[in-house]
Amino acid sequence: MKTLSDLAHELNRQPWAIVKMLKNRGYLKKNGEPKKRTLDSGYMTKRSLVTQAGWNVFVKELGIKGFKTVDSVFPELYILTDTASPKCALRFRYRNMAVDAFSADEAVLDSTGKYLRNKGEENRILETLSTLGFVRKEGKLQYKGKDSFLAVAEKILEKGIALFDTKNKAVKSSKSFSLNVSYGIDWFDVALSHEGTPLSSSVYEKINLHSRFFEFDGEKYLVPETLEKHKDSIKKKDGKLIIEKDDLLSALELNSELEKTDIANFENIFKKKTPIELTEEQKRILRPYQVEGVNFLERLKSNGFGALLADDMGLGKTLQAITFLARTKRKNCAFAVVPKSLLENWRNEVEKFAPSLKVLIYHGADRKENQDFGNYDIVLSTYATTMLDIDFLSKKKFSAVIFDEVQTIKNYKSKMYEAAFKLNADFKMALSGTPFENNVLELWSVMRLLNPKIFSKRAFFTRAVDEKDFDRIKKAIAPFMLQRKKKDVLKDLPEKTEEVIFCRMDDETASCYDALHSRIVDEISGASGHSAFMASALILESLTKLRQFCCHPSLLPKGTLPIELESSAKFDALKIKVQALVEQKEKVIIFSQFTSMLKIIKDWLEEEKIKTFYLDGATNDRQDLVDGFEKSAEGVFLISLKAGGVGLNLVSCHYMFIYDPWWNPASESQAADRIHRIGQKRNVFIYRLITKGTIEEKVLSLQQKKSEIAKNIFDGLVAEKLTAEDLMELLG
Repeated sequence: MKTLSDLAHELNRQPWAIVKMLKNRGYLKKNGEPKKRTLDSGYMTKRSLVTQAGWNVFVKELGIKGFKTVDSVFPELYILTDTASPKCALRFRYRNMAVDAFSADEAVLDSTGKYLRNKGEENRILETLSTLGFVRKEGKLQYKGKDSFLAVAEKILEKGIALFDTKNKAVKSSKSFSLNVSYGIDWFDVALSHEGTPLSSSVYEKINLHSRFFEFDGEKYLVPETLEKHKDSIKKKDGKLIIEKDDLLSALELNSELEKTDIANFENIFKKKTPIELTEEQKRILRPYQVEGVNFLERLKSNGFGALLADDMGLGKTLQAITFLARTKRKNCAFAVVPKSLLENWRNEVEKFAPSLKVLIYHGADRKENQDFGNYDIVLSTYATTMLDIDFLSKKKFSAVIFDEVQTIKNYKSKMYEAAFKLNADFKMALSGTPFENNVLELWSVMRLLNPKIFSKRAFFTRAVDEKDFDRIKKAIAPFMLQRKKKDVLKDLPEKTEEVIFCRMDDETASCYDALHSRIVDEISGASGHSAFMASALILESLTKLRQFCCHPSLLPKGTLPIELESSAKFDALKIKVQALVEQKEKVIIFSQFTSMLKIIKDWLEEEKIKTFYLDGATNDRQDLVDGFEKSAEGVFLISLKAGGVGLNLVSCHYMFIYDPWWNPASESQAADRIHRIGQKRNVFIYRLITKGTIEEKVLSLQQKKSEIAKNIFDGLVAEKLTAEDLMELLG
């Protein structure tokens, strides 16, 4: 709207004179208040006069000589500086006449006369530019908005404002161009088309992605914003615009900003395959989905990528990894980084499924500095040892590095992660049964560990989360991760899967165990003159002490050991497995003969805020407890052998841990039958935890060779059924 001061200035008259003219023409009352008479759609006041249409009528009524009016205004914005926040000159064109936006002239001249400027339309255009982020500075406009100037330039053209570059050449919108991303042979092609016609290589040669404009067919166009946004990733090669294969995230992100949902020929990036031949023994052992897993690992390796095998617990990730390693003889040894408590389990799995591979455990105080790994096929170590010896290990070149239970080092800021990142290998794989969906940064850290060139940009993940574009993340990681749920492979699974998990004690704990074992053997040897009954009782007491030590050294009475031990290899292994299952939203049952051990586990579960159910011989409301667990969607049920060996029906759960072995195999079978029974609709997984190099391992062996020995110990018939040689063999 025109104001009184605007009108006075344009007519070069005093405001009071304007008011007098308005009164004389009947627009104002004598006191200056407006009358109902209008010039346009509204009425005027002393401070707000008339719209542009009304102003033109008013000029004619005043009879100002020499002025003509024109309604059409064509704005033109000229870029003056080639900077991120350029200065611009704004002009308004009236027919063939142009005037600077901030000129004080009230009119423009041409050969046909003097034309009054359409101030209302000019102000509307200035307001539009202000909304887009322009501010007035020294008689010019400067862009100060948050968006890139290229994005704003497209909006300027959409608003009908002509745009000119620093050489005063008109610039057109990039909307007539379309983009397409496709995978060629060794890189991603970024192709431009104009109204459906692909551009020639000569046009690409002229495109400068660090400029806002490019020339095509004699015209100047804005560079498409998506290209400018990814200018640091896009390169020119052989008359094309390309993105390197290693910069997959940039290709995916650029593609996600286009209308097309998938990169053309994207599957070609993973098509290179090496024919895989399995031995007859491997074919016999591996289930179909496990063969697929080995193929997946080989395919990623042959294409130069790292791989994450994220199958549910119980589906044999370790077996798939070992089979992959055993397939071919490699120049350099492989290096597996595993939790300390699972070192021995890995060695046993390798010896069981790939006995031809020579294994070295690189861990403990007796490991040799600057060890020569040349005589071994696979070296097993822990995350802690790797961190301590990374200066030595980082100088080695491995054929493959395996990170087992990789969630152990999911924090990319930790020293363990930094050490793992420095390991040098032709191929890196990670194993984890713990889902990462709840923490995108943890997922990114694992992907970066396996494919550092591709996943160097954390911002890709954080931006996708901010924009709630989780499909973009899924597309980015999908080629590098294989994840099967149990429900996906049910037809390949037996009704019941039983597995022994071997746990390795650290050096200090192993020394304490050996000392206790030697003392017990000496005591039994000294009691050889006693009756068979007394000798048997002493042996049973000694066996119990050794078994308690294996479960957790703190179960032994104070003073039994020379030093106080707070850790347990078996307990550490259990925690890793249970945490993985809880993350998978699975329920778990844990059996132990020792209620004192169950209480230690219970304390840990409560610290981790994991829902816990507990049943031992002192529990009164057994059925209520069982019903509560069966109805619950989550939880870990701790059960003592004495209380839960029979009479329980727990078919809502299909994962069980037998924490300490029972000499009578029938007792373990009774425990397993709590979940593997009529009413169970899912495949059952039963894990036995065995501490390597202890009485537990000996019992496991004797169960197979002399099942009657183990049975008779608990039948109370030791004196009649077991010879002195049998008992001493059990003690080793």
